[in-house]
Amino acid sequence: MLDLYAGSGSLGIEALSRGADWADFVEHDRRQCEVIEYNLDTTGYHPRAVVHRADVLKTLPLLPGRYHLVLLDPPYKMEGLNEVLEAIASQMGLIVESGVVIAGHSKRLELRTTYGNLTQTSHRQYGDNVVDFYSYQNAGKGPSQNHEDAGAAGINSDGPEGAAW
Repeated sequence: MLDLYAGSGSLGIEALSRGADWADFVEHDRRQCEVIEYNLDTTGYHPRAVVHRADVLKTLPLLPGRYHLVLLDPPYKMEGLNEVLEAIASQMGLIVESGVVIAGHSKRLELRTTYGNLTQTSHRQYGDNVVDFYSYQNAGKGPSQNHEDAGAAGINSDGPEGAAW
């Protein structure tokens, strides 16, 4: 799984706790990366994860790809989320067929229903917060394998089982 704008790493660590085999965390802030490292050590998941201290857009082409799950929880007032989703959708091999992308954002930011091969499957609003779910469908490509199985992690277009998303 891929956790972009990882912050404390809580979303990716939750996916690891639900069965994800591997997590790549991308976070630009040095202090937040230290927090992620600490949290991975504390939870015992560090052997199953890598923390990338880098800009998301610059890092996407360098990642191993073949993710079943991509989580984005950018800063609330961040502009450019459309550009990030475009980059995710256009990078061949980043997401497997039927992979899920989940983006949290402000209700003031209107995201499109499609970005290339990403199609919105759910749009949920909670006060000022919105969570959009996308599925990756690449016509002509069959299912592929990845570091982890999103299904085993209890994650689908409805979000993690038992999570109040």
